[in-house]
Amino acid sequence: MRTAKEMFEEIGYSLDTHEQNIDVAPGDLFYANQNDLWISFDSRYKTYQVGHGLELGKLVDINKSMHVAITQQMKELGWLDE
Repeated sequence: MRTAKEMFEEIGYSLDTHEQNIDVAPGDLFYANQNDLWISFDSRYKTYQVGHGLELGKLVDINKSMHVAITQQMKELGWLDE
């Protein structure tokens, strides 16, 4: 099984690890453009944030319960079938 890092890299994203965060973005997060989607995993709170482009004030926190529900919906829609 591939690692998450390998999966992200396959779709053109890179990972940048900090003390308690892992940032995932196309290229370098600090050079993101308006169309880039990025993810930041926060190990302190066990959540991740999804952001779009340069609008850092419009983040969406996803906790485990929400993630599980989203994943289940994707399974039921057949989106995770290989």
